[in-house]
Amino acid sequence: MAIIAAIGTLLFTGIATYYSAEIAQEQLNQSREDAEVDRQSQATRVSFWEQLDGVTSESSDSYELHIMNRSPDPIPIYFVVIEMQVMLPDGVNSKSVLVQFENRSLPPCTEIIMTGRHMQYHEPSSGKWVKMRGIGRVLMSFMDRNSEEWQRSEGKLSQGDELSTAFMEGITDGYPGRVTGPVLEKTAPACGAQPEN
Repeated sequence: MAIIAAIGTLLFTGIATYYSAEIAQEQLNQSREDAEVDRQSQATRVSFWEQLDGVTSESSDSYELHIMNRSPDPIPIYFVVIEMQVMLPDGVNSKSVLVQFENRSLPPCTEIIMTGRHMQYHEPSSGKWVKMRGIGRVLMSFMDRNSEEWQRSEGKLSQGDELSTAFMEGITDGYPGRVTGPVLEKTAPACGAQPEN
């Protein structure tokens, strides 16, 4: 009888140990997932989108680039790279170039709007600042509150160089850009809210 009780106790202890290990593994996995969500929490709240103002008939004048930080923490540094078509000297053909707009920081809970009528690039052959035309794709790079670097393109958020490598494929020239007029700044809606997936 004692042997049967000992076997039963041993069997019960084995089963209990197995389930305890399974629960501990699930808790560890959940903890890892929670840490990853927390690590990405600010980056998922930084976004941009493009739109036309609907008022101006010239498409480059009506272009608006909206950049939003819906987190309660500032973005210490960010820059935006915009693809643009420029006319070649033959006056017939064009090529894609990149224009970089560098900014120092993006305040918390803020949306800024850069308008096409105030966006210029430095044209190297003339040495002049020229109004942007033929605006195309956008890539945003930024650093979060933990000094981690992120990249965002339309609908994608990533760390590493995969987005920028794909974005710059086949483009050999890049120019500095500047905004000559006012940049509209307003409070971001739903600041601190988790973005919808």
